[in-house]
Amino acid sequence: MESTNKVSSPTSPLRTAVLVIHGIGNQRALETVRGVASAVLKPGTKLWLHPEMSGVDVDLSVLTATGIETVEGRRDVDFHEFYWAHLMSETRAIAVLLWLFELVRKGPLLKKGLNAVWWGTAAFLATGVASVTLILLHLIQRLSEIVDEVAALVLAPIFVICTAIAYAAISSTIERAWKISIRAIIISILLAAFLHFGINYREFYHYTDIFLPPTLSGLIVLVAMGRRGLLVWFLVYLIINCSLMVIQNARWQVWWDRSNILADILKNHWIPFFTPEWQPFWHVWHEGWIAWSMTEHWSTTIACWTLVLYFALNAVFLQSFLGDAARYFRNSPGNVAVRREIRKQAVATLAALHESASYDRIIIVAHSLGSVIGYDMLRSYFSRICNNLPNPRDLDADIEQLDTLILIIPVT
Repeated sequence: MESTNKVSSPTSPLRTAVLVIHGIGNQRALETVRGVASAVLKPGTKLWLHPEMSGVDVDLSVLTATGIETVEGRRDVDFHEFYWAHLMSETRAIAVLLWLFELVRKGPLLKKGLNAVWWGTAAFLATGVASVTLILLHLIQRLSEIVDEVAALVLAPIFVICTAIAYAAISSTIERAWKISIRAIIISILLAAFLHFGINYREFYHYTDIFLPPTLSGLIVLVAMGRRGLLVWFLVYLIINCSLMVIQNARWQVWWDRSNILADILKNHWIPFFTPEWQPFWHVWHEGWIAWSMTEHWSTTIACWTLVLYFALNAVFLQSFLGDAARYFRNSPGNVAVRREIRKQAVATLAALHESASYDRIIIVAHSLGSVIGYDMLRSYFSRICNNLPNPRDLDADIEQLDTLILIIPVT
């Protein structure tokens, strides 16, 4: 991006200002601008380090290269840096997580080559939600003296809801609100029947142990990540189950009848698909060895390692790199002040370069999130000076001249 400015005197030397805007990450002052200067200048070019024009910010010095040969003649170049990393306060881990959830809710809207990143991120987030849910259920079951069965986690809330609806049925009947009364009575009867089934049938406890964690995980994923996230969690759950059930079935097959292995193989482990006696995964189901169930210990181990991996990624990459993007892009009230201050200082920096009247050319170099900040800076600065610009119709001749201009750059 480039803009031009008239110098204060026609005899002033040609001078260019390069304004560098760094990207996300743990950036240090002058780190990016030094890299840009070394990349664009010829090896051996001397750089002079001096304070910026106002002399206020001594942490951000200006790098100057003099006597650079160009097609227009000798030119001096000042390398400035707009440093904004200090304006970003420490981003909380939950802010990054919420931003990732919002990105997943929008779906795979990237280029085809990058959609795999969305699917991988969505799968990891869904697995992380399921891991937290499973571990919390285990903690509740272990730490509570009352909840000695997982089914109580389902039956206790339903009991409270059933009691409240029964009270509503009685009070609405007294007040002769018959529509509300009839609906409340029907719902309370259904809930009471469900409670009776859950308390008196042991099979309900088996189903609760197996399906409560993935069901709760699916509901949380639906709220946090939308229908697309729920679809991803369903696919992940199927894939994990297919692989884990094969492993667990092989684990059960180890328990063969050692006295007559051949007969045991022919009876229980042969593959006559069309005989009802062949039930290779019956023991897996009977023991509750289903992925993400309360009775399957592999899932708990996988959940713990998933959380360890997330905390490691958060410490190394997510919070230190994506944290800046989460604060700048996520449209939450807490991020407005940060974005506003960054844009305000960026516009002030660009305005100071123009008002100094020291440069006939200003070039903006931006990287990563700095490109977005640079765009916002130019847009805001243009809105400030647009009324002082000449009429575009008066510039038609100059624009036509630029369109037909051919630059001849000597090859050295």
